[in-house]
Amino acid sequence: MGAHHFKQLEMADATLLAGPTASSYRTVADPKNYMVACDGSDPSRHAVNYLLGIVRPGTDTVTLVTVAEPLPEDNAEKRRKIEKAVESTLHFYMLKLCEVGVAVEARPLHTSESAGKALCDEAERSGANYFMVVIGCRGLGAVKRKLLGSVSDFVSKNCAIPVLIVQ
Repeated sequence: MGAHHFKQLEMADATLLAGPTASSYRTVADPKNYMVACDGSDPSRHAVNYLLGIVRPGTDTVTLVTVAEPLPEDNAEKRRKIEKAVESTLHFYMLKLCEVGVAVEARPLHTSESAGKALCDEAERSGANYFMVVIGCRGLGAVKRKLLGSVSDFVSKNCAIPVLIVQ
């Protein structure tokens, strides 16, 4: 995983960061698998709503990915709480996509890595074949983003496939 040079395309409410080969490996008619980062936040909801406008039901697929803490082996109660929170988050988005006929898969990632790194690793996972990562953005200013960090900023700078940041 490393820095990539991207062409930035500004849209009304989203920014597409597309690498040099982003459009060269798929045609418009090809089925696409979108990876959507979701965590239950308002920016995640906006990202899924935006995706609903571009995904083609019956043709494209969506893989919902959420990053959560590792599941403890020795604490069954904490394990159930984490699993329930992840299931609840993914279920909400799955229902929304299934209602319009989009094939959807859920991939919870239980890791101690940062969310940004885990998302980039998943996007580049062998066999995943994602067309694009779709991720929401909290809309932090430049100073707050630098101080607090931004998952969408990290993913956009480190992911090897195109990233659509929905604002």
